[in-house]
Amino acid sequence: MDILHIARQQLLTAIQLFFDNSDPVSVHTLAGAASEILSDLCEQAGEQPFHSAVIASNPRIDQNRYFKARNLYRNAFKHVGRTKDEKTRNDVARNQFSDMQNDLLLFTCVEDYLRLVKRSPAEFQAMHLWFIAAYPDRLKTPKLEASSLNLLNNLHEIEREKQKEIGHILIKEFKNNPNLMNDPRTEY
Repeated sequence: MDILHIARQQLLTAIQLFFDNSDPVSVHTLAGAASEILSDLCEQAGEQPFHSAVIASNPRIDQNRYFKARNLYRNAFKHVGRTKDEKTRNDVARNQFSDMQNDLLLFTCVEDYLRLVKRSPAEFQAMHLWFIAAYPDRLKTPKLEASSLNLLNNLHEIEREKQKEIGHILIKEFKNNPNLMNDPRTEY
């Protein structure tokens, strides 16, 4: 099986679980695996992965610090720890984890997929827009209010469960939109 297909399937499943508000640990584990694959594939293809853009734009973050933060929870979910310090660090990380840790990880996976493939499934497009709407101060992007996606207006101001319901609705709307589904930038 092709490694890009594996990452795509991991990410599709993670996004589905995420918007189902189901099993945030599995979401993080799947997205973490996809993230590593997609980042490596971007580098191999000569595309700048998302993490490289973040590091380049923020001199306070080096690659080791970025990866340590990115992998904190994923490693805590995979490893008990061999030393007392590792066990303690992993226990602390597991106890501090919340589903909100998945938001940025899923977004970075989608970003890397888009950088690599230049097209994506409706689920990835919905996740991408959902993140931008949920975190309007994190990214320099055009205002979504100017778009026809009224569903996303003020997403950042509503409760989390409703935000995720809107993510599901967005995916359904995208899949029922023939213009979007027939666009060459949309994968099936």
